[in-house]
Amino acid sequence: MNVIESYVGLEFIIATLTNDATFVSLAPGGAVRGAAKVGIAMPCGCVQFMSGIDVLTANAIRMMVNAVYLVKSFGPAANTPAVAAVAWAIDALLKRTSGYAPGGAILSCYRENNIFYDEDIGSVKYTHIGGLYRLQTQAMP
Repeated sequence: MNVIESYVGLEFIIATLTNDATFVSLAPGGAVRGAAKVGIAMPCGCVQFMSGIDVLTANAIRMMVNAVYLVKSFGPAANTPAVAAVAWAIDALLKRTSGYAPGGAILSCYRENNIFYDEDIGSVKYTHIGGLYRLQTQAMP
């Protein structure tokens, strides 16, 4: 079975978040790939693949992918405490963990950088809180 390790990592993160009762209770918008859609309940979690490096053997056989994902909470700045609570739940679930997703194994997962910024969309200020998470993902036949 051919598999794209970056997709395995994405599925692992989303499954980890959406299968946790605390995250689900704090993030009524759930966990979405990429940007939150207009009209989604907030706060929510957003997951985006950022970059990855293949780790190869001496004869160029891919052993795993060392990838970075942006994982953040998103919601109105007027409700920053709720957005921060979602970010806390995300970090509690993803820090120093490992596991499996269909097609592969997550050998390690940890946050290597944090993020916190605001942006104006229309007449509303939104807050993004989260981090860049590094996952080492290996395909499994």
